Amino acid sequence: MGGVKFFIDANVLISGMIFRGNEFKLLLNIMPGKSKHSCVTSEHVIDEITRTMVEKFPKHVNLAKEFFSCLEIKIISKDSYITKMEEIVEVRDKHDRHVLASALITKCDVVVTGDKDLLSLKKYHQIRILTPKQVLTDFFDGE
Repeated sequence: MGGVKFFIDANVLISGMIFRGNEFKLLLNIMPGKSKHSCVTSEHVIDEITRTMVEKFPKHVNLAKEFFSCLEIKIISKDSYITKMEEIVEVRDKHDRHVLASALITKCDVVVTGDKDLLSLKKYHQIRILTPKQVLTDFFDGE
């Protein structure tokens, strides 16, 4: 199987930085040199991570910058997906539209998230929407 393109949501990145659960295991598996897969995220996600780290984890604010320098996650600019967001009506929370718009325009295979609204869709167009645990099981032999 060739490489899979993942969209990584904010909740996965934050949990992976702060805690040592499935999100952390997933991020270890996608480190440069360890995986044939690629990852993208949106500028909205980066903004959300910055806000959340300042508000909830102020001791770890610098960790986020350091963490992103170690990962090879392409950040998609708002300009490239903002107009596509208006077309998305399938998701209940309008604040999640950037995830689907970004994943769609970058031709992602999988959205990795812990967001229940997104997970309830299971699929958007041909993009699977999975939890980190599901991704570990399906793409990384359950590591």
